[in-house]
Amino acid sequence: MSRNMFFCSVLCIAAFTIVARAANILVFMPLPIKSHFRGFQPLFEELAHRGHNVTVASSFPLDRPIDNYTDVGPFIHKERVRNVMELVHMNFVTLSDIIMSHENMKKFIQSNSNSFDLVMIETFSQEYTVAMGHKFNAPVINLAPAMPWVSVSKWLHIPSTFSYIPDVYLHSTGNMDFVDRLKNTITGLMQSYVDNYLYLPKIKEVMDTHFKYEGWESRLPLEHMLKNVSLTLVNSNYAIGVPRPYLPGIVEVGGMHVTTPKSLPENIQTFLDVADEGVIFFSFGSVININDLPKEKLNIFLSVIQKLKQKVIIKWTPNNGVKLSENIMTGS
Repeated sequence: MSRNMFFCSVLCIAAFTIVARAANILVFMPLPIKSHFRGFQPLFEELAHRGHNVTVASSFPLDRPIDNYTDVGPFIHKERVRNVMELVHMNFVTLSDIIMSHENMKKFIQSNSNSFDLVMIETFSQEYTVAMGHKFNAPVINLAPAMPWVSVSKWLHIPSTFSYIPDVYLHSTGNMDFVDRLKNTITGLMQSYVDNYLYLPKIKEVMDTHFKYEGWESRLPLEHMLKNVSLTLVNSNYAIGVPRPYLPGIVEVGGMHVTTPKSLPENIQTFLDVADEGVIFFSFGSVININDLPKEKLNIFLSVIQKLKQKVIIKWTPNNGVKLSENIMTGS
């Protein structure tokens, strides 16, 4: 083979060769907030399917194995019994201390055996997670579970002007009258005060107490790290929310967890078909188990529901012995 033909062969091989580099990605979402985690989980799975090595530190390990997807966690003791009424006296700072004090979490944070090219975190009530970017000297992607509110907007360098950007907690539309704007302003100012003087100092305590890894002494202040994330993915969409100005580093990705709908199970379809007065779906969300309610509170709910003329579907698996009226269907 002549030299010219050899070089032509090399050039042809190079031209038709796709060069791919798999990244080591850490997803760090330790708090047990299922709805926040599930909204982004399809992203983690897709990254694994595309060949990246994805390590997920969360409270929700997969129930089926996926290549390149490694679960670390959960970080809450299984034997811990949660009474729903305890949640009234518990806040996210208290919950963070419980999670971060778990032996497996302490081992993971203090270990020097891991290396990551990218860190993905959720900063909702766990802003301290941004410290993992410093630990692994990696860029950080922030995963926001909803449209940014006032205290979050300042980290993202986006406007949160009270006169035309409604606060997510008020459930207002963009068409606010004077009273709505006044409520929006008061709410925003209160959030800013609580965040700066009451909430953030507690979050800093959690970070300084539990994130002591090799080299942590050189870590920048929490505010500095939050202001320097590389990208923010927001689980919202202007079509069902409120249009607002964003910078290029903020991308709305709401709906990625939506899949192709399947036919309803026969028992549910039959229940709906005979509901002449309509159907009500009743749920306490993904955090609260209705079985944890005190018996007298549960009976109050059931006594009111059974008097309704509508059919009611409750997201709940009742304990044995609970009597339900004919207009109630339960399931998880």
